[in-house]
Amino acid sequence: MARGRRATHGRRRAAAGGSGGPRAWLLVVVGLAAVSLLLFDRPLVRGDGLAYYMWLEPIAGGRGFDLSGPAARFASVNEYQVFRYPPTGRWASAFSFGPAVLLGPWYLLGGQLPDPAWVDSAHYWRWQAEPFARSFAVMLGANLLVAAAAGLAWSASVRVGAPAALAAFAALAALWGTPLLYYGSVEPFMAHGPGAFALALAVWLAARPAPNWLLVGLALALAALMRWQLVLTALPFALMLLVRRDWSALGRLLAGTAALAWLVPLSWWTMFGSVTAVPAAEQNMRPFLTGPAFLLDVVVSAERGWLVWSPLAGLGCLGLIVLARHRPALGWPLLGAVVLQLLINASVTEWQAGWSFGMRRMADLYAVYAVGLGVLLAAATGPVGALVRIGTAAALAWGVVLFVAHLSYINAVQGWGGPALDEVQHLVGSRLGPRVALDAIAGHYGPWAWPRPGP
Repeated sequence: MARGRRATHGRRRAAAGGSGGPRAWLLVVVGLAAVSLLLFDRPLVRGDGLAYYMWLEPIAGGRGFDLSGPAARFASVNEYQVFRYPPTGRWASAFSFGPAVLLGPWYLLGGQLPDPAWVDSAHYWRWQAEPFARSFAVMLGANLLVAAAAGLAWSASVRVGAPAALAAFAALAALWGTPLLYYGSVEPFMAHGPGAFALALAVWLAARPAPNWLLVGLALALAALMRWQLVLTALPFALMLLVRRDWSALGRLLAGTAALAWLVPLSWWTMFGSVTAVPAAEQNMRPFLTGPAFLLDVVVSAERGWLVWSPLAGLGCLGLIVLARHRPALGWPLLGAVVLQLLINASVTEWQAGWSFGMRRMADLYAVYAVGLGVLLAAATGPVGALVRIGTAAALAWGVVLFVAHLSYINAVQGWGGPALDEVQHLVGSRLGPRVALDAIAGHYGPWAWPRPGP
């Protein structure tokens, strides 16, 4: 009996991928994810990040969708982030309030802390109209959400059969090889980190052998609060349950999704007087959504193309096809979620997503890529497995190099970035390229720049 128990325990440890066991791998994933974010963290709120940040005061303060306070408070730095909407006379925003729901406690915590003596407080007030302590606390909260997303992605990969060590590699590679690293550290005030967390939670719940579909629906609705386009990720799951005629599960999924998602049209009605408003179209007074006319650009454009800037995501999607062979109720809906996000992003007139590191609107699907990659690495053996491992290493290296190149390019050449090859050429094309990159990082990103980061 004792020998049998020891043998069983040994098999479990081997399946976990190492002598440390599953819990040790989870700590490795979360710890390395957090460290990698801190190395490039930037607590200065700028650009679109300010638009999401401006929701923190009313949401955390219990004032709902009233943006009049932030409009006055941030008047000196508000460029386009909030605007007065003439038909209703109310202050409005084209950016979702959802991240403030998750980051509000950190905002309140930061408000109780003084700025440390080593920080140039006047610099922060000038550029963001807020003290360092407050934005720093919110940044740490965003870091925590992304690190938690990495842990959830690892756990979901293990649930679908990936060994713990491969699942850990996949979770970290999907972070470092896609735009989520950038939007979890360099621009942590954007919605992509919170969105990635909410979707990772949904994937983790759906990966259970017998999912609680009410909880899955709630997690997907939480993702929709972060960015309303993410509500589309619920459709493939609903279709799968409809095809299987699992009416009870379908009802719970829809009930969970509706329980939170209704707040999105409520916010539109409050600001724009319509539950069907397209906020960006209302702000710019021109059409924002069309048919998926820009699909080719979204996928393969050198300027922002999804596969060009993060080929690792494509490998993850190949893994979803493998997953669908033995877990069709999970693999196909996850792949369908990717397809629907590509289609909705291809239907946006500003498909480039403005000043963006790659196809940032696909970064929220991080956990989907991580799970697919873990399954692919576990399933590929022999010569095919060797090709998969080589391709994964190359895609990861490309993502890391492009990340560093982008930080250099936007500070030394043009602030909104350029085609992928141009940015890499700027980094590696001359002997001064690495030095320029190091100077850009030292002046803008990471703990050494926190006292006074360049704007």
